[in-house]
Amino acid sequence: MNTLSLATEHYDEDPAVTAVNHAANLFFTIIFAVEMILKIFGYGCKAYIAENFNKFDAFIVVMSYVELVIPEDTSGEGGGGLGMLRAFRLLRIFKIIKSWDSLKLLLGTVFDSL
Repeated sequence: MNTLSLATEHYDEDPAVTAVNHAANLFFTIIFAVEMILKIFGYGCKAYIAENFNKFDAFIVVMSYVELVIPEDTSGEGGGGLGMLRAFRLLRIFKIIKSWDSLKLLLGTVFDSL
């Protein structure tokens, strides 16, 4: 659902679509934060941090909140230019196919470079 929501964003969109996208962004940010907190409590901090996908999710959640806290820029786009960080959320779909060893290696390399 998050991926579909992000896919609807476009340049010069209708204000109603912008409002829906903003609400969806807030909703998914909260859902992902709750997921992260539950996983930390469920696995424990050491086991949570041991998995690269969990570190990537934590990075996405933190950056989502940073984007919400930074005031809107003059164009009204929000996030002070950090809206592009929402694109990282699209990579969360790779969790579905995390059983692919070569993809795990690739994402591990991307995460290490971040």
